[in-house]
Amino acid sequence: MKQVSIGWRTSALLAGLAAVPVMAWAQSATQTLPVQAQVERFCKFNAVALQSGANNFTPSSLGLASSIMTVTTPIDADGHLVAANFTLNFASTCNFASRVTLTTAKGAMKPDSAILLNPATASAFATRIDYTASAVWGPTGANLNTAFGGGAAPGTQSIGSYYGSPISDTLAVTITINNNPSTVVAAGHYSDVLTIALEPQ
Repeated sequence: MKQVSIGWRTSALLAGLAAVPVMAWAQSATQTLPVQAQVERFCKFNAVALQSGANNFTPSSLGLASSIMTVTTPIDADGHLVAANFTLNFASTCNFASRVTLTTAKGAMKPDSAILLNPATASAFATRIDYTASAVWGPTGANLNTAFGGGAAPGTQSIGSYYGSPISDTLAVTITINNNPSTVVAAGHYSDVLTIALEPQ
């Protein structure tokens, strides 16, 4: 009787073990999540300063959007044009390949109001003040001469070549007026607007 009892308990234990379900592997979920941004191309003037050594020019105002430079003594005692020059340094940044362009609004410094001359003596007087402008941007630049070809037309532009990578450097712009000892400058207020542009490619 004792042996039968033990045999029954053993059979019940084995039956219980057989009823336990087998565990399957868990299934995971994955997803890729790209993170991105589009950075636009830009050029920017960060600061402007008048380089030391300006000759016969006085700054009326200096600013990132606009600067005004005035010839201190335009003519000598005989009415002849006096030489003058200055350099403005623009701390600048372009985050892509870029170039500098120079554009003259009037084609030279010209009178704001028309000057009436006697046709018989008109050739003895100058009614425009020509100048050269040069810009150095890294290893590239642009040069504009308003006297070239007998006189630049309004809107004349000098376009530099592209510098092929991002650059943070000083854009140096120099304007030079050469003296003219042979022609008298007619009285009047002369002006021009030189537009300096940094353009991303």
